[in-house]
Amino acid sequence: MTANLIKARDATIYWRCSHTGRVYDVRVRDRFDPGEARICSSGAYWTGWKHAKGISPETLFGEMLVNYGFTTPEEARIALLQFARIDNCQWARNMLDIKTGGRVA
Repeated sequence: MTANLIKARDATIYWRCSHTGRVYDVRVRDRFDPGEARICSSGAYWTGWKHAKGISPETLFGEMLVNYGFTTPEEARIALLQFARIDNCQWARNMLDIKTGGRVA
């Protein structure tokens, strides 16, 4: 899983919200896509998640989980898989390791 990780400074996180306000269809990309229809994080605009006034990937995932929730447990797992693609998100890879018995699904 450590190969081909996206640098946090380049990561842009996209998602959709259901009619009830729950999160689904989370995707992490290595660049900003102006044609993307999903809601977008600000990661592509700041050169460092942790050094900017903006939100970190950890905080964004926490807000998705606690403030909005995911439409299904599978959507939460998919979101973790997507966040795990970011180099500074070892926490997401650790959560997947625990949940899948050491395997990244």
